[in-house]
Amino acid sequence: MMSIFRRSFAVPIFIFVSVYFWQGKLGTYLQPGQASDAKRLANSTFAKKDNTSSNGESTPSLSKEEVVAAFYQHHYDQMKALVNFSSVLRWHDGGSFNTWIQEFKFVTIENATTSLEEADLHNHSFVFAREVSLCAVAKVFDKFRKNNSQVSWPHVALIRFHNDFGALSSPLRGHTASLKLGPDFWEKREGCSREFVLSYINHPDTLAIFTSQFQIFKHEKVFSIPLGIPRSWGNLRWSILEAYHPSKTNRSELLMLNVRPWKNQRAGAMKQILQNFNASDAIIEASITRKEYEGLTAEKVAEMIKPKDNNTKITQNTYNLFQSVKGNKKSDPATHLYYNQMMRSRFVWSPSGLGLDCYRHWEAIYLGSIPVTSHLGRMEVDGWMSDTMRDLPIVWVENYDQITPKFLEQAFDRIVLEPPPGGYRYEKLTKQYWIDKAYSFLPPNSPGLNQKRQQTHSHG
Repeated sequence: MMSIFRRSFAVPIFIFVSVYFWQGKLGTYLQPGQASDAKRLANSTFAKKDNTSSNGESTPSLSKEEVVAAFYQHHYDQMKALVNFSSVLRWHDGGSFNTWIQEFKFVTIENATTSLEEADLHNHSFVFAREVSLCAVAKVFDKFRKNNSQVSWPHVALIRFHNDFGALSSPLRGHTASLKLGPDFWEKREGCSREFVLSYINHPDTLAIFTSQFQIFKHEKVFSIPLGIPRSWGNLRWSILEAYHPSKTNRSELLMLNVRPWKNQRAGAMKQILQNFNASDAIIEASITRKEYEGLTAEKVAEMIKPKDNNTKITQNTYNLFQSVKGNKKSDPATHLYYNQMMRSRFVWSPSGLGLDCYRHWEAIYLGSIPVTSHLGRMEVDGWMSDTMRDLPIVWVENYDQITPKFLEQAFDRIVLEPPPGGYRYEKLTKQYWIDKAYSFLPPNSPGLNQKRQQTHSHG
């Protein structure tokens, strides 16, 4: 059965409970707290007849096209106000998650035999274990507490920052890499029962744990930061932020497919989606088979996939085409083609990669397109799904065969007509949101808080 998580996830980001309505001109929008009126006003916008104001005067309704145009314009305005080259979720400059890690002063845990000293707690409120397991960290603190039973060390733990598997990730057959890591392998491979690890997580000195990627089980103290966008993005002169403009938001394509045709469930799901869109056998075969085309230029490919009209449902899987266009680090035509197609698509099919979180989710959200992915029946047990992705514009489905033109058209109408109560958490699209969240768990005057952070804490 179709599932759009809490009905609020099928909504584009950067529209902060805002629906444009007619007041003689476009531009007035609702503030948080007016969500109940938002739906009423949005619905009235599509009325075929004129509205009548309280003084009896007739005021014209906006057409659906005008509302959608205003919708994307506001998305663009919020994007420009909030996101820039320093705030965008690009964690990997100078190394994996480097721009996240450098924001903290920490004690490093190298492995399960690392010894913590009492002196460490006087200078640090963070502990860092880049690719060390949560089991290993639990062992280190168990040893520390046995040797220092009267010592309290409140801390925030930064554990296992990896593109594919975080501290609570274990393989999901057919959907992720098959790395033998995480909770499902703690006891067998590392000698930690789940209860032992939970005793560390639940300890009052463990204020919070930050990691990456999906979670096999959910815990109120564990937070997954977004994967964000790839490191290579920073090497391009042409960028997402430079490319995005409301003049380019004529979303003439309903669903974008740009996925490597792996020999697993991706190919089968892609075939089903294309069949749901009545794609030809030739397009289906070209979409699910690995193939390199000779002699393609970016201009030729752009012309090949250009929508025939403003109501194109789908073209084909463009992965092979884009990858066949050669480029270099300074000029990457495949990436240009990729982002341009994303900007003209209302939805982007975004299946999992080696982990459930993937760059495509975030690229789509930045560009006002809506990722469509599967919740695998794990919405209530995975903190990455239910917390990190909460109040962001994503359509969750149970099975990819649910993706049809009708399904997506209904989802898009819901996006325009039913903004969620409380608004969209577009601040989650910035580095500072997650950095501040990690610091927010520290009490005032904690070791490692600089003067600016102390002032922030003192003002609540």
